[in-house]
Amino acid sequence: MKLTTKLLTRLEDMLKRSGYRVRYERGAFSGGFCVLKQQRIIVLNKVFTLESRINMLLDLIMGLDLDEQNLDDDQRQILTQLRQTKLDLQ
Repeated sequence: MKLTTKLLTRLEDMLKRSGYRVRYERGAFSGGFCVLKQQRIIVLNKVFTLESRINMLLDLIMGLDLDEQNLDDDQRQILTQLRQTKLDLQ
C-alpha cells in the first residue's frame, strides 16, 4: 500500500462510515481512540506527517472491530488486506 493522501482519505472515510469521528488537534500527545459521551472519536496530532497519520490510523483500524456491512467494496478490500497482513505478521 502506498502512503498517499488518497489512502488517508479512504481510511478516514472507512472510520466515518463505521461510526467514528477523526479529529486533528495540536498538543503533546501521539493520538488514539476514546469514547466521549458515547461518541467514538479518534484524535491525531495535527503536526504528524502524512506517513505518521496513516500508520496511526492503520494501527487503530486493526485493533477495532469494524462492521464491514457499512463499508463500500474498496474499503472492504483495504480492511481485508490489513487483516491478512496482521495474520501474516503473527
